[in-house]
Amino acid sequence: MTVQDLLEVPPRTLYRQMASIFVPHPRFMRIMEEVRLILSLQDCDDEAPCLQVSGPPGVGKSTLRKKLAQEYQAVPDGRLIDEPPHPVMTADRIPLLQFVMPPAPTVKSVGMEMLRTFGDPAWHRGDKYSFGKRVDRLVAACGTVGILIDEAQRAVDRNGVVVTEELADWFKSRHDENNVSLIFLGLGRLSYLFEQDGQHERRCDAELRMPAYRWRTGDGMDDLEDQAQFIGTLLAFQKLSPIPFDFDVTEDRIALRFYYASRGVIGALKKLLKMCMRIIAQNPAVPRHITLELLEEAFDRAFRKEAHRMINPFSSTYAGQLPPPIEDDSLSRPDVATRRSAKKRRLRKENVNQALTKR
Repeated sequence: MTVQDLLEVPPRTLYRQMASIFVPHPRFMRIMEEVRLILSLQDCDDEAPCLQVSGPPGVGKSTLRKKLAQEYQAVPDGRLIDEPPHPVMTADRIPLLQFVMPPAPTVKSVGMEMLRTFGDPAWHRGDKYSFGKRVDRLVAACGTVGILIDEAQRAVDRNGVVVTEELADWFKSRHDENNVSLIFLGLGRLSYLFEQDGQHERRCDAELRMPAYRWRTGDGMDDLEDQAQFIGTLLAFQKLSPIPFDFDVTEDRIALRFYYASRGVIGALKKLLKMCMRIIAQNPAVPRHITLELLEEAFDRAFRKEAHRMINPFSSTYAGQLPPPIEDDSLSRPDVATRRSAKKRRLRKENVNQALTKR
Protein backbone atom coordinates (compact mmCIF):
# COMPACT_ATOMS: atom_id res chain seq x y z
CA MET A 1 0.00 0.00 0.00
CA THR A 2 1.41 3.41 -0.97
CA VAL A 3 1.64 6.43 1.32
CA GLN A 4 -1.23 8.04 -0.59
CA ASP A 5 -3.36 4.90 -0.16
CA LEU A 6 -2.71 4.97 3.59
CA LEU A 7 -3.81 8.59 3.82
CA GLU A 8 -7.14 7.67 2.25
CA VAL A 9 -7.92 4.94 4.80
CA PRO A 10 -10.29 6.27 7.52
CA PRO A 11 -8.63 6.34 10.99
CA ARG A 12 -11.46 4.23 12.43
CA THR A 13 -10.64 1.56 9.88
CA LEU A 14 -6.99 1.57 10.93
CA TYR A 15 -8.00 1.17 14.57
CA ARG A 16 -10.46 -1.61 13.75
CA GLN A 17 -7.83 -3.47 11.73
CA MET A 18 -5.27 -3.22 14.53
CA ALA A 19 -7.83 -4.28 17.16
CA SER A 20 -8.79 -7.33 15.10
CA ILE A 21 -5.27 -8.72 14.90
CA PHE A 22 -4.92 -12.08 16.60
CA VAL A 23 -1.53 -13.76 16.84
CA PRO A 24 -1.72 -17.46 17.82
CA HIS A 25 1.51 -17.38 19.81
CA PRO A 26 2.87 -20.66 21.27
CA ARG A 27 1.85 -20.08 24.89
CA PHE A 28 -1.74 -19.42 23.87
CA MET A 29 -1.97 -22.32 21.43
CA ARG A 30 -0.66 -24.81 23.99
CA ILE A 31 -3.67 -24.07 26.21
CA MET A 32 -6.07 -23.97 23.27
CA GLU A 33 -5.01 -27.43 22.12
CA GLU A 34 -5.35 -28.84 25.65
CA VAL A 35 -8.94 -27.57 25.89
CA ARG A 36 -9.78 -29.01 22.49
CA LEU A 37 -8.38 -32.36 23.56
CA ILE A 38 -10.36 -32.71 26.79
CA LEU A 39 -13.59 -31.70 25.04
CA SER A 40 -13.01 -34.48 22.52
CA LEU A 41 -12.63 -37.05 25.33
CA GLN A 42 -15.95 -36.44 27.06
CA ASP A 43 -17.52 -39.72 25.87
CA CYS A 44 -14.37 -41.80 26.44
CA ASP A 45 -14.48 -41.88 30.24
CA ASP A 46 -17.06 -41.93 33.01
CA GLU A 47 -15.31 -38.95 34.64
CA ALA A 48 -14.63 -36.12 32.20
CA PRO A 49 -11.34 -34.27 32.83
CA CYS A 50 -11.43 -30.73 34.22
CA LEU A 51 -8.95 -27.86 33.81
CA GLN A 52 -7.78 -24.78 35.69
CA VAL A 53 -6.15 -22.19 33.41
CA SER A 54 -4.63 -19.26 35.25
CA GLY A 55 -2.36 -16.29 34.71
CA PRO A 56 -2.10 -12.54 35.34
CA PRO A 57 -4.41 -10.06 33.56
CA GLY A 58 -3.75 -9.54 29.87
CA VAL A 59 -2.08 -12.86 29.05
CA GLY A 60 -5.01 -14.09 26.95
CA LYS A 61 -7.53 -15.92 29.16
CA SER A 62 -10.52 -13.95 27.91
CA THR A 63 -9.21 -14.17 24.35
CA LEU A 64 -9.10 -17.94 24.83
CA ARG A 65 -12.77 -17.87 25.84
CA LYS A 66 -13.72 -15.80 22.78
CA LYS A 67 -11.80 -18.02 20.36
CA LEU A 68 -13.38 -21.13 21.85
CA ALA A 69 -16.81 -19.47 21.50
CA GLN A 70 -16.14 -19.05 17.79
CA GLU A 71 -14.97 -22.64 17.44
CA TYR A 72 -17.76 -24.26 19.48
CA GLN A 73 -20.75 -22.25 18.32
CA ALA A 74 -24.32 -23.11 19.16
CA VAL A 75 -26.14 -25.02 16.40
CA PRO A 76 -29.92 -24.40 16.14
CA ASP A 77 -31.76 -27.71 16.01
CA GLY A 78 -35.25 -26.93 17.28
CA ARG A 79 -35.63 -29.46 20.09
CA LEU A 80 -38.34 -28.51 22.56
CA ILE A 81 -37.91 -28.64 26.33
CA ASP A 82 -41.11 -28.68 28.38
CA GLU A 83 -40.37 -27.98 32.04
CA PRO A 84 -43.62 -27.17 33.86
CA PRO A 85 -44.32 -24.69 35.31
CA HIS A 86 -41.71 -22.90 33.15
CA PRO A 87 -42.38 -21.90 29.51
CA VAL A 88 -41.63 -24.39 26.74
CA MET A 89 -38.28 -23.48 25.14
CA THR A 90 -36.40 -24.47 21.99
CA ALA A 91 -33.03 -26.04 22.75
CA ASP A 92 -30.06 -25.48 20.47
CA ARG A 93 -27.01 -27.71 20.45
CA ILE A 94 -24.48 -25.96 22.72
CA PRO A 95 -21.29 -28.06 22.87
CA LEU A 96 -19.45 -25.57 25.11
CA LEU A 97 -21.40 -23.42 27.57
CA GLN A 98 -19.45 -20.29 28.51
CA PHE A 99 -20.22 -17.67 31.12
CA VAL A 100 -18.47 -15.18 33.39
CA MET A 101 -18.57 -15.89 37.13
CA PRO A 102 -20.77 -13.24 38.81
CA PRO A 103 -19.18 -11.05 41.51
CA ALA A 104 -19.54 -12.55 45.02
CA PRO A 105 -20.98 -15.70 43.43
CA THR A 106 -23.62 -17.89 45.03
CA VAL A 107 -25.37 -21.03 43.83
CA LYS A 108 -28.37 -18.90 42.89
CA SER A 109 -26.46 -16.24 40.92
CA VAL A 110 -24.33 -18.83 39.10
CA GLY A 111 -27.37 -21.02 38.38
CA MET A 112 -29.29 -18.06 36.95
CA GLU A 113 -26.33 -17.05 34.78
CA MET A 114 -26.00 -20.56 33.37
CA LEU A 115 -29.73 -20.79 32.63
CA ARG A 116 -29.64 -17.35 30.98
CA THR A 117 -26.69 -18.40 28.82
CA PHE A 118 -28.51 -21.56 27.79
CA GLY A 119 -31.39 -19.33 26.63
CA ASP A 120 -33.91 -20.34 29.27
CA PRO A 121 -36.66 -17.66 29.19
CA ALA A 122 -37.38 -18.34 32.87
CA TRP A 123 -33.71 -18.06 33.93
CA HIS A 124 -34.57 -15.61 36.72
CA ARG A 125 -37.25 -17.84 38.26
CA GLY A 126 -36.67 -20.58 40.80
CA ASP A 127 -34.37 -21.13 43.75
CA LYS A 128 -30.95 -22.60 44.38
CA TYR A 129 -32.44 -26.05 44.93
CA SER A 130 -34.10 -26.22 41.50
CA PHE A 131 -31.36 -24.55 39.45
CA GLY A 132 -29.10 -27.62 39.52
CA LYS A 133 -31.74 -29.95 38.09
CA ARG A 134 -32.72 -27.47 35.40
CA VAL A 135 -29.10 -26.97 34.39
CA ASP A 136 -28.63 -30.76 34.25
CA ARG A 137 -31.64 -31.14 31.92
CA LEU A 138 -30.31 -28.42 29.61
CA VAL A 139 -26.80 -29.91 29.56
CA ALA A 140 -28.29 -33.20 28.36
CA ALA A 141 -30.77 -31.61 25.93
CA CYS A 142 -28.17 -29.29 24.38
CA GLY A 143 -25.45 -31.92 24.02
CA THR A 144 -23.07 -29.90 26.18
CA VAL A 145 -19.65 -31.51 26.71
CA GLY A 146 -17.90 -28.63 28.49
CA ILE A 147 -18.69 -25.71 30.78
CA LEU A 148 -16.18 -22.84 30.75
CA ILE A 149 -16.21 -20.36 33.64
CA ASP A 150 -14.26 -17.12 33.13
CA GLU A 151 -13.19 -14.91 36.08
CA ALA A 152 -13.50 -18.05 38.19
CA GLN A 153 -11.17 -16.62 40.86
CA ARG A 154 -14.23 -14.71 42.10
CA ALA A 155 -15.13 -17.92 43.93
CA VAL A 156 -12.09 -17.30 46.18
CA ASP A 157 -11.56 -14.02 48.03
CA ARG A 158 -8.23 -12.22 48.30
CA ASN A 159 -7.54 -13.93 51.64
CA GLY A 160 -7.62 -17.34 49.98
CA VAL A 161 -11.00 -18.28 51.44
CA VAL A 162 -13.61 -19.96 49.24
CA VAL A 163 -16.51 -17.48 49.02
CA THR A 164 -19.09 -20.23 49.42
CA GLU A 165 -18.32 -23.87 49.92
CA GLU A 166 -21.89 -24.60 48.83
CA LEU A 167 -20.98 -23.35 45.34
CA ALA A 168 -17.93 -25.62 45.21
CA ASP A 169 -20.16 -28.59 46.07
CA TRP A 170 -22.69 -27.46 43.45
CA PHE A 171 -20.02 -27.53 40.72
CA LYS A 172 -18.97 -31.01 41.82
CA SER A 173 -22.58 -32.16 41.48
CA ARG A 174 -22.81 -30.77 37.93
CA HIS A 175 -19.65 -32.68 37.04
CA ASP A 176 -20.97 -35.89 38.58
CA GLU A 177 -24.48 -35.66 37.14
CA ASN A 178 -23.49 -34.77 33.58
CA ASN A 179 -19.95 -36.12 33.06
CA VAL A 180 -19.12 -32.72 31.60
CA SER A 181 -15.67 -31.07 31.60
CA LEU A 182 -15.39 -27.97 33.79
CA ILE A 183 -12.83 -25.41 32.58
CA PHE A 184 -12.00 -22.66 35.08
CA LEU A 185 -10.24 -19.50 33.81
CA GLY A 186 -8.92 -16.96 36.29
CA LEU A 187 -6.13 -15.58 38.44
CA GLY A 188 -3.83 -17.93 40.29
CA ARG A 189 -5.63 -17.61 43.62
CA LEU A 190 -8.26 -19.91 42.13
CA SER A 191 -5.91 -22.75 43.17
CA TYR A 192 -7.24 -22.37 46.73
CA LEU A 193 -10.53 -23.85 45.54
CA PHE A 194 -8.77 -27.10 44.72
CA GLU A 195 -6.30 -27.07 47.61
CA GLN A 196 -9.07 -26.80 50.22
CA ASP A 197 -11.19 -29.57 48.73
CA GLY A 198 -9.68 -32.96 47.93
CA GLN A 199 -12.60 -33.93 45.71
CA HIS A 200 -12.09 -30.87 43.52
CA GLU A 201 -8.36 -31.58 43.38
CA ARG A 202 -9.02 -35.15 42.24
CA ARG A 203 -11.31 -34.00 39.43
CA CYS A 204 -9.06 -31.26 38.08
CA ASP A 205 -5.69 -31.61 36.34
CA ALA A 206 -2.63 -29.73 37.56
CA GLU A 207 -2.89 -25.96 37.11
CA LEU A 208 -2.16 -24.82 33.55
CA ARG A 209 -0.31 -21.53 33.76
CA MET A 210 -0.42 -18.87 31.05
CA PRO A 211 2.33 -16.57 32.35
CA ALA A 212 3.87 -13.50 30.76
CA TYR A 213 6.94 -14.06 28.59
CA ARG A 214 10.33 -13.65 30.30
CA TRP A 215 13.42 -11.92 28.97
CA ARG A 216 15.72 -13.47 31.53
CA THR A 217 15.51 -16.48 33.81
CA GLY A 218 15.49 -16.30 37.58
CA ASP A 219 19.27 -16.67 37.70
CA GLY A 220 19.81 -13.74 35.31
CA MET A 221 20.51 -15.71 32.15
CA ASP A 222 18.82 -14.83 28.86
CA ASP A 223 15.66 -16.88 28.39
CA LEU A 224 16.30 -17.56 24.72
CA GLU A 225 13.10 -19.54 24.14
CA ASP A 226 10.81 -16.91 25.65
CA GLN A 227 12.70 -14.12 23.89
CA ALA A 228 12.29 -15.88 20.55
CA GLN A 229 8.57 -16.44 21.10
CA PHE A 230 7.97 -12.85 22.20
CA ILE A 231 9.93 -11.41 19.27
CA GLY A 232 8.15 -13.78 16.89
CA THR A 233 4.80 -12.52 18.18
CA LEU A 234 5.97 -8.91 17.85
CA LEU A 235 7.08 -9.61 14.28
CA ALA A 236 3.64 -11.05 13.49
CA PHE A 237 2.03 -7.81 14.73
CA GLN A 238 4.40 -5.84 12.51
CA LYS A 239 3.47 -7.90 9.44
CA LEU A 240 -0.27 -7.70 10.15
CA SER A 241 -0.28 -4.01 11.11
CA PRO A 242 -2.43 -1.74 8.90
CA ILE A 243 0.44 0.79 8.84
CA PRO A 244 4.18 0.11 8.45
CA PHE A 245 6.82 0.18 11.21
CA ASP A 246 9.85 2.42 10.69
CA PHE A 247 12.26 -0.13 12.19
CA ASP A 248 12.98 -3.83 12.41
CA VAL A 249 11.35 -5.23 15.54
CA THR A 250 13.65 -8.27 15.53
CA GLU A 251 16.62 -6.09 16.51
CA ASP A 252 17.35 -6.74 20.18
CA ARG A 253 17.52 -3.04 21.10
CA ILE A 254 14.05 -2.48 19.60
CA ALA A 255 12.46 -5.71 20.82
CA LEU A 256 13.63 -5.01 24.37
CA ARG A 257 11.81 -1.65 24.33
CA PHE A 258 8.58 -3.41 23.39
CA TYR A 259 9.23 -6.06 26.01
CA TYR A 260 9.72 -3.40 28.69
CA ALA A 261 6.51 -1.60 27.65
CA SER A 262 4.41 -4.78 27.76
CA ARG A 263 6.33 -6.65 30.49
CA GLY A 264 5.93 -9.73 28.31
CA VAL A 265 2.11 -9.56 28.28
CA ILE A 266 0.66 -9.80 24.78
CA GLY A 267 -2.50 -7.96 25.80
CA ALA A 268 -0.39 -4.97 26.89
CA LEU A 269 1.57 -5.09 23.62
CA LYS A 270 -1.67 -4.90 21.65
CA LYS A 271 -2.96 -2.09 23.89
CA LEU A 272 0.15 -0.05 23.04
CA LEU A 273 -0.35 -0.51 19.29
CA LYS A 274 -4.06 0.31 19.50
CA MET A 275 -3.19 3.54 21.30
CA CYS A 276 -0.96 4.43 18.33
CA MET A 277 -4.05 4.12 16.10
CA ARG A 278 -6.05 6.35 18.46
CA ILE A 279 -3.41 9.06 18.35
CA ILE A 280 -3.42 8.96 14.54
CA ALA A 281 -7.23 9.19 14.57
CA GLN A 282 -7.09 12.30 16.79
CA ASN A 283 -4.34 14.09 14.88
CA PRO A 284 -4.33 13.86 11.08
CA ALA A 285 -0.88 15.48 11.03
CA VAL A 286 0.72 12.42 12.66
CA PRO A 287 2.54 10.34 10.00
CA ARG A 288 0.86 7.02 9.33
CA HIS A 289 3.87 5.02 10.45
CA ILE A 290 4.77 3.36 13.73
CA THR A 291 7.71 5.42 14.90
CA LEU A 292 9.57 5.61 18.21
CA GLU A 293 8.12 9.09 18.70
CA LEU A 294 4.59 7.80 18.22
CA LEU A 295 5.26 4.87 20.57
CA GLU A 296 6.65 7.23 23.21
CA GLU A 297 3.38 9.20 23.25
CA ALA A 298 1.30 6.03 23.08
CA PHE A 299 3.07 4.50 26.09
CA ASP A 300 2.49 7.63 28.19
CA ARG A 301 -1.21 7.59 27.32
CA ALA A 302 -1.84 3.85 27.56
CA PHE A 303 -0.17 2.90 30.85
CA ARG A 304 -0.03 4.17 34.44
CA LYS A 305 3.74 3.93 34.56
CA GLU A 306 4.14 5.69 37.91
CA ALA A 307 1.97 3.08 39.63
CA HIS A 308 4.35 0.34 38.49
CA ARG A 309 7.61 2.34 38.85
CA MET A 310 8.25 2.25 35.11
CA ILE A 311 9.89 4.71 32.74
CA ASN A 312 9.02 5.26 29.10
CA PRO A 313 11.12 2.74 27.13
CA PHE A 314 10.70 4.72 23.90
CA SER A 315 12.17 7.90 25.36
CA SER A 316 15.79 9.00 25.11
CA THR A 317 16.31 8.27 28.84
CA TYR A 318 15.75 4.53 28.47
CA ALA A 319 19.01 2.64 29.07
CA GLY A 320 18.07 -0.95 28.20
CA GLN A 321 16.96 -2.13 31.65
CA LEU A 322 14.28 -4.76 32.28
CA PRO A 323 10.82 -3.75 33.55
CA PRO A 324 9.65 -4.30 37.13
CA PRO A 325 8.26 -7.84 37.43
CA ILE A 326 4.54 -8.45 37.27
CA GLU A 327 3.02 -9.43 40.59
CA ASP A 328 2.72 -13.20 40.59
CA ASP A 329 -0.98 -13.90 41.04
CA SER A 330 -0.23 -17.49 42.06
CA LEU A 331 2.29 -16.73 44.82
CA SER A 332 0.90 -13.71 46.68
CA ARG A 333 -0.57 -15.88 49.40
CA PRO A 334 -1.46 -14.79 52.94
CA ASP A 335 -0.38 -16.94 55.84
CA VAL A 336 -2.62 -19.56 57.42
CA ALA A 337 -3.60 -17.31 60.36
CA THR A 338 -4.79 -14.55 58.00
CA ARG A 339 -6.84 -17.03 55.97
CA ARG A 340 -8.36 -18.55 59.12
CA SER A 341 -9.32 -15.11 60.44
CA ALA A 342 -10.91 -14.16 57.11
CA LYS A 343 -12.90 -17.38 57.06
CA LYS A 344 -14.23 -16.75 60.59
CA ARG A 345 -15.34 -13.24 59.58
CA ARG A 346 -17.12 -14.62 56.51
CA LEU A 347 -18.92 -17.32 58.55
CA ARG A 348 -19.94 -14.77 61.18
CA LYS A 349 -21.40 -12.52 58.48
CA GLU A 350 -23.33 -15.45 56.99
CA ASN A 351 -24.76 -16.35 60.41
CA VAL A 352 -25.86 -12.75 61.01
CA ASN A 353 -27.54 -12.61 57.58
CA GLN A 354 -29.35 -15.88 58.24
CA ALA A 355 -30.60 -14.62 61.61
CA LEU A 356 -31.90 -11.39 60.05
CA THR A 357 -33.64 -13.36 57.31
CA LYS A 358 -35.51 -15.52 59.84
CA ARG A 359 -37.03 -12.54 61.61
